[in-house]
Amino acid sequence: MRVARTVIGSVVILAWTTGSMAILVEDYVAIRLLDAPSPHPPVDCDWNERRVTCGAGPAFPAGISNQGDIAGHLQTQYPHSSHFEEGIRWLRSTGYAAENVSTYSMAEGEVNDKGGPLPFGRAFGIHSRFVTANGMMVGASNVANSTKYSYDIVNDKWYDFGKGGGVGANNNGKVLSLNENCCGGHVKGYYPRVSHIDLVHEPFTVAERGELWRLPAGSHPLAINDDDMIVGWFDPTCYTLPGFNPFCFGGRLPMKIEPVGENEWGDPIALDELVPDSESSRVISLSNTNPAFGIGPSKADDGFTHGVLWNVNSGQIIADFGPLTNVYRINSAGTMVIGTQQGAVFPPTQEPRLWWTEDGWESFETLDLHDVLEEVNQDGLWDQIIALRGINDSGQIVGMGTLVGEFGALPDPTVTGWTADLTMIDRCVHPTDGPCGIPFILDTLPLGLVLKGDVNNDGSVDNLDITPFIAALSAEDEAAFLAQFPNGNYAAADIDMSDRPDNLDITPFIGLLTAADTTAVPEPSSIACAVLALMMGRRRSIMR
Repeated sequence: MRVARTVIGSVVILAWTTGSMAILVEDYVAIRLLDAPSPHPPVDCDWNERRVTCGAGPAFPAGISNQGDIAGHLQTQYPHSSHFEEGIRWLRSTGYAAENVSTYSMAEGEVNDKGGPLPFGRAFGIHSRFVTANGMMVGASNVANSTKYSYDIVNDKWYDFGKGGGVGANNNGKVLSLNENCCGGHVKGYYPRVSHIDLVHEPFTVAERGELWRLPAGSHPLAINDDDMIVGWFDPTCYTLPGFNPFCFGGRLPMKIEPVGENEWGDPIALDELVPDSESSRVISLSNTNPAFGIGPSKADDGFTHGVLWNVNSGQIIADFGPLTNVYRINSAGTMVIGTQQGAVFPPTQEPRLWWTEDGWESFETLDLHDVLEEVNQDGLWDQIIALRGINDSGQIVGMGTLVGEFGALPDPTVTGWTADLTMIDRCVHPTDGPCGIPFILDTLPLGLVLKGDVNNDGSVDNLDITPFIAALSAEDEAAFLAQFPNGNYAAADIDMSDRPDNLDITPFIGLLTAADTTAVPEPSSIACAVLALMMGRRRSIMR
């Protein structure tokens, strides 16, 4: 997709046009520092006497939604020695002001697997792993000894799915749980499964899982898209006998698991590797397209690991990003991938990269993100990018970097709420977090910009905006609209910028749908008739 900008006065209107999105250095308008919350650490971070320290540690963003909202986890025990991380978010609507996120409650009397009490304070032990296009963060929590969770970023609401680390989710409320060991030993109840957000309720209990479907043992799901395609890796030695073999030997093949019915999935299907049967590959991130594109590592016959991209539907590798590349995330539109490529200097460095395509990965271009940093680093504050954590369909990227100054120290302690030592790369390496640093967003859009026509606020203009658009026209005011669509954008329905949505917005709204090349767009008369019927019904109720 390509973004067309129309400027009227001081307001910028965006409309999606057909075609894939070329992303260039000049498309980035700013690097925005994601600051520490206040208070930092949170006032209730010392609720448990087991904490050795309660300090202001670093934050790790998990990703970015198509609306531009960001969430992740914040270390409140620093240097890191135990899992007492807490949630943090940065909303675009607040200009990315950092916030300590809400509490989530467990049922009274609930205890963890070791018999200890559960907290009734802020969610803790958070390992954030992924953010969906529509703004749900998933990961694992220590609330009840490594439960999985989903977190609604905008509405600041938690959902707990029982034991098993949450690793992936789609926009339809389905969440993946990974089969894993925890805390030095196997914990009862760990197995790969698909859960659903509508099947868990507050106050949460350890036993409530929201379970839809158990996936085969030996499979390690890592991502799921809106078509319910699942990818990850599986142990082929679990399937060497007719049916399932419980004696697995630790092999690893990239896989997909296809839906075979409503809320039902089949057995793992192996995908191609650069070296057949090398068992060195896995699919870690998945697009929300058809065909679906997946990315991950695969070892080549040159002896090096390459970042590669699969057409998951066919199972074939269709793009190879080269030796010593690592890929981390693909955007939901399947047009952009972020990762790193090892530099040619000594000691070797991991240089941040963005790969993008306009032809479905028949060919692709590479963008060095340090070139972007050089372009947008107007105040000279930033030194380098050291980690990438997420990318959305607008090309907005979240990651972590270091600021200018000797040995990573801040040039001015008033610049940010983060402490100087957090800018040093080697201070807080942890297997689940990676290097330390200051969180940032490389932004392609000015703050305050509204995507006109995107009334459901999912980052695109399509048929899903028709119902909320009609609701915006018939609503008494913004509050009444948000009561029906809490995540919606009332201002996006005011296409003609008359200060409120009304009938004069119908024609330009239809024009935006047409420009977006939306499949099966209703006839203009159909939308107009529906709106007219609602408006007339509203008028009759007022007259009574």
